[in-house]
Amino acid sequence: MSDPEILLLDDDRVINLVHKKVIKKIFPSIKIKTYTSPLECLAVFEESTAVKRLLFLDIHMPQVSGWQFLERLGKGGLDEHLVVYIVSSSVDYRDVERVQKYVKVVDYLEKPLSTDRLLQIKREFCF
Repeated sequence: MSDPEILLLDDDRVINLVHKKVIKKIFPSIKIKTYTSPLECLAVFEESTAVKRLLFLDIHMPQVSGWQFLERLGKGGLDEHLVVYIVSSSVDYRDVERVQKYVKVVDYLEKPLSTDRLLQIKREFCF
């Protein structure tokens, strides 16, 4: 199996940059890939599934929503090594409830990512 990766998918480049800096503090040796296009990110999963991946996924994106991304990813067979966190600024309770429908989605996190929560994620998943 290849080295683990962290993927950031958000249509806002600034949010990706901020999250990458915070994540790098907690996971200094893990490769971090950022995407603003859901379609480009989906292509990563077609390349290889033998990689332990942690995906931080925005749900409100113009091209393909986070929900549509999860549906497309599921049709290709969910990667057994994939862990997904929804990261959103939405406070709509329906979004929070909808997370429970997806097996690979562990939790719903509010933007921006916090170092405390990332430390907890690191302990839970041994990244």
